[in-house]
Amino acid sequence: MLAARPSEAQRQDPSRDEGSEVVSHILVQFLVLLVVMILLQSAILVHTRNTTISAAGEGARRAALLGGNSAEAQHRVEALLESLLGHDPGRSVVLSTRPDPAGAVAVVTVRTTLPVFFTLGPPLLEVQGSAVMEAP
Repeated sequence: MLAARPSEAQRQDPSRDEGSEVVSHILVQFLVLLVVMILLQSAILVHTRNTTISAAGEGARRAALLGGNSAEAQHRVEALLESLLGHDPGRSVVLSTRPDPAGAVAVVTVRTTLPVFFTLGPPLLEVQGSAVMEAP
C-alpha cells in the first residue's frame, strides 16, 4: 500500500517542527559547555587564591622564627608558589614588619596574576600572611 503524500497545505504549514531538534540540541550543548567552563574557571581561581594565601602564611612563619631571616622566607614563598602554580614573571613577594601590642609581626605580601579564561574579574590577586615574631 502506498503512503499518502502530504498535501500542499501540509508541506507549507509553518507550525511544523522539522529541524528544530538539531537547533535546540546545539543550543543546549553550548549552555552546558558554558557552565562547565565557568565552573572550571572558578575552581582554578579558588585553587590559586588558597595556594597563595598558604604560601604567604608559610613565609611569614618562616620570617618570624627565632634566627630566621627575610631572605629565607622570601625564598620559601617563591619556591612554594613556583612548585604549585608555576612560573609567573608578574609575581612579587614583599616582606616587612609592623609593630603590634603582642610584639613585632612579620608580614609577607604576595601579589600575583590570576589565570583567567575570560576577561571578567580582577586580573591581580594580593594577599598577606602574618605571624608574631619570636622573642629571644
